[in-house]
Amino acid sequence: MYRKFPLLLFLFFFLSVPTAFSAPPSGAGPRQLTFLGDTGESYFSPDGRYLIYQSRKRPTHYNSQLYLLDLRTMKERRLTVHPGDDTCAYFSPDGERIIFASTFDEIRESVRFSNLTPLARWREEQNAPPGHRDYKWKFLPYEIYSVRFADLLESRGGLPPLERLTHSIGYDAEGTYAPDGKTIIFTSNRDGDLEIYRMNPDGTGQERLTAIEGYDGGAFISPDGTHFLWRGFHGEGHVCDIYIAPLDDPKAYRRLTDGKGVNWCPSFHPDGRRFVFSSNRADPKNFDLYLLDIEG
Repeated sequence: MYRKFPLLLFLFFFLSVPTAFSAPPSGAGPRQLTFLGDTGESYFSPDGRYLIYQSRKRPTHYNSQLYLLDLRTMKERRLTVHPGDDTCAYFSPDGERIIFASTFDEIRESVRFSNLTPLARWREEQNAPPGHRDYKWKFLPYEIYSVRFADLLESRGGLPPLERLTHSIGYDAEGTYAPDGKTIIFTSNRDGDLEIYRMNPDGTGQERLTAIEGYDGGAFISPDGTHFLWRGFHGEGHVCDIYIAPLDDPKAYRRLTDGKGVNWCPSFHPDGRRFVFSSNRADPKNFDLYLLDIEG
């Protein structure tokens, strides 16, 4: 049974409302948290004090950079300052580290990506015809990095020392930690299709989990560490569904939504028995949040 659910934090990544909102569990009185640029993909720190997210089209930069919002003081600060693009920042369960994806290495390393620099994409956008909608998710040449949160807080411009976790040409992003911190799950097109992979927190032991034609991504590991949840664009048309599979047997996956519209951004409820997701099933031009039992 599908029912709309008032999520604690909701946002749409560079889609229709480029801001973040918060609301109490009752869903009453949503509060806007960000006001500048196109801002999205926000995650809480384990202690609930901070939100980390990326933002672009700010007065001081066009490219996507990481920001941190202190929910106690409501003060925002920019965390990364460089000519690349950053995305998919996520806290480790102990709050000690951040993983995120960035283009700053790979764009420099390969001339084939010279047309994907922030400056080149800005020029492309400026030359677009009037009325052109500029939302178009580009699979930029991201790599995944790990950094100490304390170092990121102390850095003043540029970047602190980073640990590069992936080294494949193309798209490596959408990384999240398992609740025990021992596994990172992420999306990559290294094998020619957008699939889900896992690795150890130091980047070793990289292993492909899915093998379904289409775009599989946005994965999260269940609170008990046994399953992973993701969204997949499979087949033709504007249809995306939510899937779940055991980590020790990824081929035994199940589809949890019914092929109606775009169902994406799934996230486990803390009880592990339910999940929240966004869908336009009721109206193709509008996304709402839903809560669904995993077992139906």
